[in-house]
Amino acid sequence: AAADLFYRRVINEHPNSPFRMRADLRRAELFLSAQQPAEAIAILQALIARPPPHEIEAGARYFLAIAARMTNGTANAESELREVIQRFSDTPFLSLAALELADLRERAGAPFEEIAALYRTAAEHAASSNLSAEAWQRLGNAAYTATNYAAAATAYGRLLQDHPDHPRAAEAALPAAWSLFHIGRPADAIALAERRIAASGETDEWLYLLANARRALLDTDRAVDSYDALVRRFPNSRLAAAARYESALALFRQRRFAEVIRRLDGAEWPAEFRADVDWMLAESYAQTGAADAAIQHYRRVVESSPPSPRAPEAMYKLGTMLVERGAR
Repeated sequence: AAADLFYRRVINEHPNSPFRMRADLRRAELFLSAQQPAEAIAILQALIARPPPHEIEAGARYFLAIAARMTNGTANAESELREVIQRFSDTPFLSLAALELADLRERAGAPFEEIAALYRTAAEHAASSNLSAEAWQRLGNAAYTATNYAAAATAYGRLLQDHPDHPRAAEAALPAAWSLFHIGRPADAIALAERRIAASGETDEWLYLLANARRALLDTDRAVDSYDALVRRFPNSRLAAAARYESALALFRQRRFAEVIRRLDGAEWPAEFRADVDWMLAESYAQTGAADAAIQHYRRVVESSPPSPRAPEAMYKLGTMLVERGAR
């Protein structure tokens, strides 16, 4: 209220001052902050009609877009934002408009390429370090959601490189590491995970990422250590069951069947893991000569509901073992 009082004094007492139109712009911004978009729209439309200097008009059109969005005028908001991007690219409002339009288009389900181009414009022409960090993170998130992990790794990489101490960098570190993992760079994912763990301590999500990346490098023993650390330190984590399963799978692929049996048998498993666990147990028991236990677990895979993709192979192996026992 006090700011508005003095802005109005500028407007009323100094109508020819170069600060007069800036005062209009600031008053409109105050009304937007107070969730009063109708008052802001009236000020901004009158300001544009004068017309104002180039940068003032850029700000007025940007704030008109914000006001339109607040009043559910998405089409008007997009029109004003595109105007800012096309006609006022030499002002600080370019990056603000690109960021806002990218958000609108993303919510509307626009193609990733269109959204990415807008976020990239916002990041590369940012009026501030904060805005650049925000844009890179949003671009990374959009790419990650679209499973474009190469683009996500690039965007997150710029955020971590250019703004390492920004809060957005801390938020982006984990998806950045997963993006590196998904594009076949597990060693880089491990390096990022180890830096973050050293700086902030272990979490279940970092340990799970670290274990998966080590397993991708065939560093099975260290991968299993990381899975076990997750289960031991975060037993109630949503990732605990997956970590138990993945550690057994890593050992299974190394044909360490006795260790697989020790880890898997007798434990309670969520429904999504049961058929795969039974498959590994069946194969492990078959390899260690425990035919009765193998038959039991093959049968459980065959009878799984919903049917497991492994059911046909399990049925064949079950049949083979029964024939070998004379149970034709």
